[in-house]
Amino acid sequence: MSNQAKSRASKPKNKQRSAQTTEASHSSAPAGHSAPAQPSMQDALLKRKEKRSARAAERAEQLERLKKEGNTLFKEGDYKGAVSIYIEAIDTFGPKPVLYSNLAAAHLKLEEYEFAEQAAFSALVHDPRMFKARYRRGLARKGMFHLKGAVTDFETVIAQDPSCLEAREQLEIVRALLSEFGDSSDSEEDSDIFGDDFPPYEDQPLSDSEPESDSSDCRHTGNGFACRFYNHGGCSRGIDCDYSHAPDDRSERDQLGRNVCLFFLLGMCKFGESKCVYSHDKTYLPPGNWWSDEEAVAKMREIHVATSKDPSRVEAIDKIRDNVFNTGKRPRPRGAYLGGQRDLSDRVRSDAKKKASPAAEDPARFVMILALDGDLVEAYKSPTLVTLKAKLPYKKALSANEALAHLASPNLAGIFVADAGITKSNNSKVLRKLVEWVKTGGSVVIGGSFSSFVRPSDMNSFFENAWGVPWKAGSYYRSNFSINASHAVAKQNPSLPSSYSMKALHVKDISPAVAVYTATGDFQKQNLVLPPQPITDFSESPAVQTSIGKGSMGYIGDVNWESGSAQLVLAMLGLLDPPKAAQPNPAPASTSSQTKTIPRSNPTPASKPSKQPTAPAKASGSKPKSPDSFVMLLSLENEEFFASIHAHFLSALRAKVDWKQAFTAPSALVMLTSPDLVGVFVTDPGIVKPKNAQVLAKLVQYVKDGGSVVVGGLFSTFVPGLEMDKFFERAWGLSWKGGSYHRTTFSRNADHEMVKKNPSLESSYSMKALHVGGISAGDAVYLPADDARLQSMVFGPALITDHSESPVVQRRIGSGWFGYIGDVNAEKASTDVILAMLGLLDSPNDSDTIPVAAPLPPAAPIPVPAASPSPAPTPSPAPAPATSSAPKSTKTAPGQASSRPFIMILSFGMENLFSTSQSALLSTLKSKLEVLHGLSNERVIDLLGSRDLVGIFITYAAIADVENSYLLSKLIAYAKAGGKVVLGGAFSGFITPGDMKPFFQKWGLPWDCGDYTNVDIKANAKHELVKKYGTALPGPSMMKALHLSGVTLDNTVYLRERRSATSMQAPVAYAKVGTGRLGYVGDVGLQDDHSKIVLAMLGILN
Repeated sequence: MSNQAKSRASKPKNKQRSAQTTEASHSSAPAGHSAPAQPSMQDALLKRKEKRSARAAERAEQLERLKKEGNTLFKEGDYKGAVSIYIEAIDTFGPKPVLYSNLAAAHLKLEEYEFAEQAAFSALVHDPRMFKARYRRGLARKGMFHLKGAVTDFETVIAQDPSCLEAREQLEIVRALLSEFGDSSDSEEDSDIFGDDFPPYEDQPLSDSEPESDSSDCRHTGNGFACRFYNHGGCSRGIDCDYSHAPDDRSERDQLGRNVCLFFLLGMCKFGESKCVYSHDKTYLPPGNWWSDEEAVAKMREIHVATSKDPSRVEAIDKIRDNVFNTGKRPRPRGAYLGGQRDLSDRVRSDAKKKASPAAEDPARFVMILALDGDLVEAYKSPTLVTLKAKLPYKKALSANEALAHLASPNLAGIFVADAGITKSNNSKVLRKLVEWVKTGGSVVIGGSFSSFVRPSDMNSFFENAWGVPWKAGSYYRSNFSINASHAVAKQNPSLPSSYSMKALHVKDISPAVAVYTATGDFQKQNLVLPPQPITDFSESPAVQTSIGKGSMGYIGDVNWESGSAQLVLAMLGLLDPPKAAQPNPAPASTSSQTKTIPRSNPTPASKPSKQPTAPAKASGSKPKSPDSFVMLLSLENEEFFASIHAHFLSALRAKVDWKQAFTAPSALVMLTSPDLVGVFVTDPGIVKPKNAQVLAKLVQYVKDGGSVVVGGLFSTFVPGLEMDKFFERAWGLSWKGGSYHRTTFSRNADHEMVKKNPSLESSYSMKALHVGGISAGDAVYLPADDARLQSMVFGPALITDHSESPVVQRRIGSGWFGYIGDVNAEKASTDVILAMLGLLDSPNDSDTIPVAAPLPPAAPIPVPAASPSPAPTPSPAPAPATSSAPKSTKTAPGQASSRPFIMILSFGMENLFSTSQSALLSTLKSKLEVLHGLSNERVIDLLGSRDLVGIFITYAAIADVENSYLLSKLIAYAKAGGKVVLGGAFSGFITPGDMKPFFQKWGLPWDCGDYTNVDIKANAKHELVKKYGTALPGPSMMKALHLSGVTLDNTVYLRERRSATSMQAPVAYAKVGTGRLGYVGDVGLQDDHSKIVLAMLGILN
C-alpha cells in the first residue's frame, strides 16, 4: 500500500458524526475498559519528559536529514522532488516554519503560485517574522496577480530590512503592474477576515503545540473515535483498544500525551468534563501557546463562529485550522492556477539583461543507460557500450532511485533505455519523469533488449499512454533496411550506414515520416531455416524517431545489438556527427496522435512596461521561426466540452506550433505582451462580457500592431445576437452582424488574399454555421456555392438565394488580420481554415522548420526538466481514430472502428487493490463489455468524448486530491452531459472526511460525510434504480459503510432499517447531475453481492 494510502487509512473515518452518535460516544465508556491504577502525575510527567527528550533528539536528527535531502534536490533543480520531501517532512514532524518556507520556494520554481502562497502563509502563521516566507508570499501573490497583497508583503519586508534590494526591485515591478492592469485577485474572502498583512509582523512566533508522546500506543487510531480512558487517566488496552489514542483535529496534545478538547480551550464544549471524551485539563499543555493568550483564544473562537455561519469562508478558515491548530496537513488550495506565465519582471525591468553565452563543454556530461530489469554484462552488448563510451561517458541506472537521481542531473545529455523494465508499473514514477525530461528538450532512445522482452500489449500501452503516439508492436523478422534520406536523423548524420541487416521487432501504425530505416521492394526476409520470403508490408519500420514536446523519442527494434544499431543510437542522441548550424526537427508521429504539450517558457529580458504593447509577430503565412512561439486559446468562459468537440483542430494546431490556453483576464493580458505570440483563437463568447473589456481592448491593439485573431470555437453557439453585433461594431469598427443559421455547402472565394496564400484549402465543404451579414465582398473566405441548397433533416432542400452572408470572414485591421468562423460542429475542413487564418497552413518556406528536437552538440548540455505540472488546466485532444481492431488489453483504448462499449475504472495507482479485493466484480464487468483500467489522466480525458463509453467507475479516493482537480472537472462535465460516474470500491475506505463536502459540492450536491457504521439496510422502492431493476438488486442485508449525510429520499437507493428522526443518511446514493448520474456505494466491506449495485448504476445489470 502506498504512503498516501496508509495516510488515508490512518485517519478517522467519520469526522462529522450525528448528534445522537456523538452523545453516545461521549457518555458511555468503551466496552472492556477498566481504569488502570494511577501513578503520581509528577512521576508520570518526569518519565515522559525523559523519554520525550531522547525521542525529540532522535526526531530532530531525522528532520534535519530529511530537510537536507529536500534542499539538495532543490539545488539540483528537481523542484518537484523537493516539494515531495518537504511535504513528507511536514507530515512526519509537524508544521515547521522553515519547511513551509522551503516548500513555498519550490512551488515558486514550478510556477505553482497558489500552492506557494499558501505554503508561505503557513510559515508566517507560525513565525510572522520570517522574512523569507513573507518575501516568497509576495512573489506568489505577484504570480497570482494579487498585486495589492504583493505590495503589502514587499513593503513589510522593506520596513524591517531597508537594505533588501530584492524586495525593493519586486516592489517597483508590482507597483508598475498594478498601475497598468489593476488588481485581479480573487482573494476577497481571505482579506476581509484577516487582511493582506495577516499575520502581522509584530505577532509572536508560535511554539510547537504537539510534543512527542513516548507511549507505544500514542499514535494508535483504532476505529477513529477518541478513547475516553486514554484522555482521562490512561487506557489499559494499549494498541488493542478499539478506540483512538492518536492526535486529531478536535484536540491539542499535552505533555502527558493526552488529547485536550479543542472546544474546551475555546470555551465552547457543550458536553462538559464528565461527558467529553477528551481531557479538560490545561495543566500539562505546553506554555506560551495560543490557549494561554485570551486575545488569541477570542480570535480562534471568532474563526469557528465565522465558519459555522458562513460556509463560503471555509477556504480561508481551513488555512488557519490546518496550521494554527497544528494538524500538520499540507495546505490544500482550491481552484485553478493562473500559472504558466513568464516571470512578470521581464516586462518591467528598466534594463534588459544580456543572455548568457553558451556554456563551455562540461566534461561531466554523460549518457544514462536505463536497465531496470538487470545488468549489462552480456558480451554481445559490449560493442554498443564501447561505441557509446568513445563519444561520451555513460552511467548505468539499474534501479528506480538511480534513474531518478540521474534524471535530476544538469549534466545528463541523453538516455538509452536498454531493456523493458521501464514498462513495469512499479517504475511508473521513473517513466513519468522520463517523459517530462524529453518534453523539456531531452533525447531518449529505446532499444537494446527492450524489443526482446517486452510484451506486445505492454509495448502498445507504453507508447500510447506514456508518449501519446499510436505505435504498436508489428512484425518480427531479419532483413536489410535502407535509411530514409528525408528523415532529420539521416540528414544530420551522413556517416550512418545507408543500409544494414538486423533482426528486429518492428513498429506499425506509424507515419512514414518518422521511419529512420525502412524495408524496400529489393529486400527479402532472411531466415536460416526457411527460404527467403518477400516483404509485402512497407508501412512498418524497425527504427523510428519523433519529436515529443521540445525533445525527441526514438525506438530501435534490433534484438541483437548490431554495430549499425550502435551508430544509430548515437545519431538519435545527437552524438554521432557534428551538428549543423540549422537542423530540422524529427517529423511528428501523426497529426491526430500528438499529445498536447505546453512547454514552460524561460524568462527572457524585456523592457520596462509601456502603454504601447509589444509588437507581435506578423501574420506572414509561414511557420514561426522561434521554438518558443505559441498560439493563445482565449477561453474566458472555459466551457468543458470545447476540447472534445474541437479535438481535431487542437491536434493539428499542436503539430504546427505550441499553444497555451488563457482562462482568466490576467493570464490573457500577460500572454498578449509576449513576443512569442503568433496568433489568438477566441474559443468562446467570454470576450464580449463587460468584465473582460480590458482584454478586448488589448486584443484589438494586438491586431492593429500586426497580429492575427480568429473568433470561432463555441463563440457562434453561445453568443447572444445583440452582443455579437455590438462586439463587431464597437470593438472592431465593423458593420458585420449575426445572420442566418443553417447547413449548406460553401465554396472558397478565390479572390480573398488568404485563399490565394493557402491553395491547399478545401475548394468546398458542408458546414452548419451562424453566418454574418453586412460584410463587403472582399471579407468572405467562403460563400454558398452557386447551386447550394439548404441541408436539413426537417425542411426541404430549398435553394440558397442570399449570397451576401458568409460563415467565414476575414479582414485586415491596421497591420493585422481579424477573422470569424461560424461553424458550430467543428468540421474537419474548418481546421485548415482556422490554421490558414492564423498564418499556419501553407508556407512558402516550409523547409525553414523549427529546430524543436535537434540533437544537442557535445558542448551544450541538455536542459534539466523542471517537471512542472500545467498550472492552468488545458484540454487534451480526443483520441485519434483507430487503425486496427479493438485491443483486448485492459490498459489500452478501444478502437473506434470496433464500436465496442467500454467502461473506464480509475484506481490511481491502486489497481492491484481493486483487482484483488473485487475480482468478482471485475470479472463480471469484463464479461459484459471492454474494461480499461490503469489509464493515465490524459488518456481518460481523451476518451470521455467516445460514444462507446458506458460509464466511469472510481475505486479510490485520490480523485479528491488537488493534483487530480482538472480530471475531476472533466468527469463532472461528462456526467452533466449525460454520462454515468460511480464512486465505489475503496473510495469510502480512504476518503478523508473533511474532503467529502467540498468534493460533492463540485458536483452540485449537498452530500457530506455521515456515520461510519454497520447497519441493516433495505432498498428504497421509490428510487429510479430500484423501480428499474427490482429484485435483481440485493435485498435487505447488513452493510458496513461510510454513510452520506445531506441526502434526500429521491437520491437514496438503500435506506437504514432504523432511521434517525432528525437526519437522513444513506450508505448508497444515486442522483442526477445535469442530464447524467453520480452514484456512491459506501460499502467498505466490498461484499460481492453489493457489486450488483455498481452494475445497476452503470446501466449494465441485466
